[in-house]
Amino acid sequence: MIYEPIIKAHQKKFVESFGLSKCSDSEAFEKFVNYTELLQHQPDAFSSDSELLDTVCIGGGDDGGIDGIAIKINNYLIKTIDEIDEFLKKGALEIEIIFIQAKSTKNFDSQELGAFISGIRAFFDKDSEYPFNEQVSFWRDVCWYLYSEDVMLQWKDAPVIRCYYVTLGEYRNHSQHNDQVRVFKNDMSNYCGKLIFHFQGAKEFKSIIEQNQNKFTSKLPYIETMELPGTNEVGNSCVALCGASDFVSMINTDDGIIRKTLFNDNVRDFQGDNSINSEIFNTIKNMPERFVLFNNGVTIVCSSFHQGNRLLEIENPQIVNGCQSSYLLFNAAKENIDISSISLVVKIISTNNSDLSNEIVKGTNRQNIVMEEAFECTRQFHKNLEQFINDYVADFPEKIYYERRAKQYADNPNIKQYQKFNLHNLTQYYVAAILQHPEKAHLHESFLLKKYQGQIFCDNHSDLPYFAVAYTFLTLERLIREKTITNFFIKYKAHLMMIYFRLIGGKKIDMNNERSSDKFALAVLNKTFNIESAKEYFEKAIEIFRNCEKYWTQNLHKSPHLMKEAQIFTDLIIKKMDGIPLEPIRQELQKLSSVREGVVKKVIFTVGRPFGFIKADNGEELFFSSKRNQKLNFRKLTGKRVSFQATLKDGKDRMQAYNINVINKE
Repeated sequence: MIYEPIIKAHQKKFVESFGLSKCSDSEAFEKFVNYTELLQHQPDAFSSDSELLDTVCIGGGDDGGIDGIAIKINNYLIKTIDEIDEFLKKGALEIEIIFIQAKSTKNFDSQELGAFISGIRAFFDKDSEYPFNEQVSFWRDVCWYLYSEDVMLQWKDAPVIRCYYVTLGEYRNHSQHNDQVRVFKNDMSNYCGKLIFHFQGAKEFKSIIEQNQNKFTSKLPYIETMELPGTNEVGNSCVALCGASDFVSMINTDDGIIRKTLFNDNVRDFQGDNSINSEIFNTIKNMPERFVLFNNGVTIVCSSFHQGNRLLEIENPQIVNGCQSSYLLFNAAKENIDISSISLVVKIISTNNSDLSNEIVKGTNRQNIVMEEAFECTRQFHKNLEQFINDYVADFPEKIYYERRAKQYADNPNIKQYQKFNLHNLTQYYVAAILQHPEKAHLHESFLLKKYQGQIFCDNHSDLPYFAVAYTFLTLERLIREKTITNFFIKYKAHLMMIYFRLIGGKKIDMNNERSSDKFALAVLNKTFNIESAKEYFEKAIEIFRNCEKYWTQNLHKSPHLMKEAQIFTDLIIKKMDGIPLEPIRQELQKLSSVREGVVKKVIFTVGRPFGFIKADNGEELFFSSKRNQKLNFRKLTGKRVSFQATLKDGKDRMQAYNINVINKE
């Protein structure tokens, strides 16, 4: 069978969906391969935000023969060191570092394979003088942070390095290629616990594409089944008793990765080594015969299923409850724990009614401990907002869609990726544009929902400002995608959104006054609906940003790398726009950089990096850690008087102390 035309058809759909028509064919292929390979690791990773895709696609000049780099922490693809720090607070890190090479040619070339391998070697070699481009250098910095002494103490296991070498040819087992990989694995043994190398030809790559779309039939052998009473909305349903080994085979991909698309409709991802999961894993390992007695089982919703000869054939399955059990059984099998004696109860429900499917998701998960923010998008507020937007854009030539539920519009070929936004985007850019805190917009929506509770998604809020945020965000994405706005501003989209809203709507919106908030939103929308007008105002926003950047670096002598997450840079923009003198900002920064004194109130020792808090003489409380104080002896530090300097406030409103020295009193 010829697979290349099928792959090219999928690539064309990807290019159209993401609005990448201005990319060259080779660049588009590299992006498509990176997207496809990483989608199997985290199906919701790319949503409608282009930032992660742009970050992982590093191909170009000085790329070391590498086209894509990604880092996965505890099953999540990350793109900043801050995200690593968030995982560090929760416990041990499970790390996977992914490298991708995409060739649109039909052969597996030994020389090109060698260049790919050499590039990865140089990536890990601190002494390498290879002139890596800025994007590769960024990932090297993130990677070496993971290999820093403090972070290494919190590794669950040594990192896994996973490499994908993809071409459009036919893969045949080649002894020279195998020898190259064997030597490579041996050379990299100091950097990882395991190195997995995937050669993928057109056939193998096409299989990954199909698995990502979750359009397949799963086969699950069963021991016994019992039919459940039906309803008008349910095709058929049953409870099955299955062997755990057979179940794990069903949720496993050919590459040995858990099939994460099976969990798209689950309200939460795998929670890791919490106390409940540790108990479940202990049962799997030490009392396998009791697992079926202690465990609630798994619920699968599907479009249809058939049974016969003790085999269930399940069309388009979604595991809506039992994510934790599924992962723990998968992990046990991966660790070569014998699960052959374990039985598992599986409830299977076939329905094409999406509302009923959502009720099943909510009902089955309410019986477990689930973080409330996981249900945020099921609130009536979001259902009303979704309907409002659908009605508002009904006669628009190009509509936008609130993808309230994961993969909600995946089956509609007429809805492109660049037309969709989700809870993640809406929360972050509402915080940036309406609440005027772009320095916090990069944080996870669960943190933002807690921090701004009572200020976001309130029942008395009008829908129109949320629509204005979404429409403007997608317009900004379009301008970046079409190269009207340079890629430099990808990481400053939140700041541009705030400036844009202030330029058009005024200083601040009162969300508790529907009339004035709608007036504000309409002013923004009237400028944004006209793409030329939107360009004009974003150009003005960029000019303001550049002026503030210039003042920040030349007058305040601050690093541009601090701008994204510094509250004081946001203050600088607002004061600049409002015509307020900037001298107080300079004085505040001068005060921060001066040496201050205080008393260490508390030191906390975690599995990884120790940290603590200082009460400054002026009453402020500052956070500190070994990350910025590597030579500091944390033992017997509590109660000691110290001198220190302070950083700017970070995204969580903390000032951090550095250059800490104990003041010895004679």
